[in-house]
Amino acid sequence: MQSMNPRRRFLMQAGMFGIAGTAPALWQTASAQSESGNLKRIVSIGGAITEIVVRLQGEAGIAGVDTTSNFPASLQKLPNVGYARKLSAEGILSLSPQLVIASHEAGPSAVLRQIEGAGIRVQQIPEIRSFKDLLSTVALLGQLLKRPAQAQQLQQQLTQEWAQVQNPAAQPTTKARALFVMAHAPGQVMLAGRDTHAHTIMEYAGLQNAFADVSGYKAINAEALIQSAPDLLIATEQGVKTLGNQSALLSLPGMAQTPAARHQRVVVQEAMLMLGFGPRLPQAVNSLREAAQQQMRKRSN
Repeated sequence: MQSMNPRRRFLMQAGMFGIAGTAPALWQTASAQSESGNLKRIVSIGGAITEIVVRLQGEAGIAGVDTTSNFPASLQKLPNVGYARKLSAEGILSLSPQLVIASHEAGPSAVLRQIEGAGIRVQQIPEIRSFKDLLSTVALLGQLLKRPAQAQQLQQQLTQEWAQVQNPAAQPTTKARALFVMAHAPGQVMLAGRDTHAHTIMEYAGLQNAFADVSGYKAINAEALIQSAPDLLIATEQGVKTLGNQSALLSLPGMAQTPAARHQRVVVQEAMLMLGFGPRLPQAVNSLREAAQQQMRKRSN
């Protein structure tokens, strides 16, 4: 007996769960695209990855994105497949993708295997932890999307921007002690130690991580916070919104005893810009540096 195509088998099984009505159209659309050789229908999962795809002139091929893929604003009009770590096979397959490009943290892994079992190529991208990793990811996506010329051009542009940002003349004369506060979920306030994106971008911006003795993100501790004695607090717009407002940030346990709180030195940045490590990384470093320098000019009342 002839074996059933894995994609068709999945769609028939999916019909038992209430999406059978969408299966024929999904299958026919994918087949038509394959025969006509049109640009791949891509589901892009991960804000940095999606930004790179756009910069490689591949936005027209994006069929859907995840919740972190919100820049540029035009992406917000596309179907959204939800949070990267809590994906569903049905939601992604309903978009008739030919390719799913996913960040290293996308999952659950069982869902990604289910999508592959349906005949869809899934390409997970290694984590971008540095500017060097960013250039490598641009090259990888250029190959994946068959846009090597655009990838090379973007690499050259980013390298030029990075050289300007890292010019010794742009570095602050003294390194302020900064502390990054992560508060992206109610009741879960974390401080960023080394081996984090927050630590790396602080270093890129010429700041000293006041919590560098600790690895990773750790739950806020009043004693450790006071001991770290930061001159400057850094948070994301989303984090401040979660806490309620900037005053709530300054009212966290132990915060009032820090130089940063006494002088009201706070820098708030958009999360994906600062921590995404996408093609806006040079802009993010420059923005953080300028904002930090402005805050450090504040003196005690």
